[in-house]
Order: sequence, then structure tokens, then C-alpha cells
Amino acid sequence: MKAWLFSKREQSDSLAQKRIVELVNKIDAGKLKTFYTSSGVSIVMAKEGAYLTLQGAGLAYLPDAVSTLPINTIYLADNKFTTIPPQLYKIKSLHSIYLGANPIKSFPNDLYKMRGLKSLLVGKTEIREIKTDLSNLDSLEDFDISGNKLSKFPEKIKTIPHLKWLSIKENEFKDLEFVDRNLSGLRTLQVYTNKIKRISDKVRYLSNLRELLIFDNQIDSIPNCIGSLVNLEKLEIWNNPLRYISPEIKKLTKLKEIRLDDNYLSRNDKKQLKQWLPNCEIHFQTR
Repeated sequence: MKAWLFSKREQSDSLAQKRIVELVNKIDAGKLKTFYTSSGVSIVMAKEGAYLTLQGAGLAYLPDAVSTLPINTIYLADNKFTTIPPQLYKIKSLHSIYLGANPIKSFPNDLYKMRGLKSLLVGKTEIREIKTDLSNLDSLEDFDISGNKLSKFPEKIKTIPHLKWLSIKENEFKDLEFVDRNLSGLRTLQVYTNKIKRISDKVRYLSNLRELLIFDNQIDSIPNCIGSLVNLEKLEIWNNPLRYISPEIKKLTKLKEIRLDDNYLSRNDKKQLKQWLPNCEIHFQTR
């Protein structure tokens, strides 16, 4: 058994949960090893590893038997969970949790128990702050708290020791002043669809960054500090009213792709950019 995909369809929540309990009990008892079919549940095999998908199933809780499943990833987005289901803490093999679009108001205080957690996605929930120390999560690399109406960066995110991928897109941030050396390990930063007006010189701490997705904001210039992102390979900065690009951008010798709007850029501006970045694929867009 490699993966499980449940489809609730038109059944009631209680019936769907009953079928899930029956299924996991059969798996736990060793009665089910290859596949399972019924009018409400289907099983999908995956080479990536064992995963359980329960997205959009209207669930508010999980059956205890789920804690016995040897899965490494669970998709619980678009349900009715108000916190991380307690059964997940018992799954030693679990390393990725997708909990977006659930009515979760408080960030779990006992997340430190999941030392093997690599990815946690809690975007489009009702979490407005994080008070939990995350320094024990040595394996956590990917964190998503997008679409949560945040205007202040949760400082506890900086306690994640080996964070590499961070998404805070679709919030209400106005600047990048929250960036400091505690985020220097980031490889990808997604801050698009916010209210950011300028690129702060604090980005100098992001010298290991490979991808910066900062499109759909209110940025009118690419300043000198862009030259500090010496390992950057991809820059998405379109849907911003760009009027100026610093020549320091030529220091980005590893940049492979940049996408930007040219509404306010002159023909000479575009010509210079191509000269500064001769080995980069440049995509100009007109809106």
C-alpha cells in the first residue's frame, strides 16, 4: 500500500468518516494490502511514498486508526479542522502536513513533538500570530502561512533552524523589514500579492536565496541592494509599477530568469537590462 485517496462525493460527513474508519482498520489488521474500492472510497498508488488525501471532505476530526497508517504525507486542506488532529502526532513516519483552508485560529503549542516534520502548510486559516518556539523542529524546511491576513511577520518563524522555503504570499505586509540573519538559510521566498512598496536593504541577509517571488505588489524600483542576492536564479517581479532598475542587478550572474512589467520602462532601460544580464531569460510584460 503506497497511498490512499478518499472521495466523499455526496455522502454525509458521518458516513464518509465511517468508511474511512473501516478502511484504516482493514489496513491495520493486514487484511488490505493492494487496493480498496467502494462507492465512496478509492485508493491511488504513488511512487513518491505513502500519502493520505482527505481534502474537501468536510471533516472535523480523524478516526484514531489513522494514527497506525505508515504514511509520510497527509492532505487535509479545505475541511473543518480547528487544530492539528492529535492522531498525526503518533505517526512517526509523517513528515508533511497540508492543513490549508481550515478554520484553525491558534497555532499548536505542541508542534515540537513532531521532530521529523519537513513541511507544514497552514495557509488560508485563521492563524494571526505564532507564540510557539519552533527551534526544536530540526527537520522543518518548508513553511506556508499565506493568505492569513497577516500585517506583522510572526517572529517565531525565525526560530526554525533549517528553514529553506517560506511562503507568506497573499497577506498584508507593507515591507520586508522583518528580514534578518535568522532567515539567511532561505532558498525560496514567496511574498507576492501583498502591499510591499519597496525592496528593503535587509535583503542583504538573503544571500543564499535562489527564488524570489515578489510580484503583484506596489514596488516602483529595483534598488542597489538587489546586488547582494548573488545566488538568485529566479526573480518574479511583474505586476509592479517598475520605473527604475539599479545597475547592481548585473551582479546576479546566476540569474536564469526574470519576469517584469515594462509599462514604465523605456526602450533604453530594457536594452541595458539585457546587457547587464546577458545569460538570463528576460520576460517583459505590458499591462
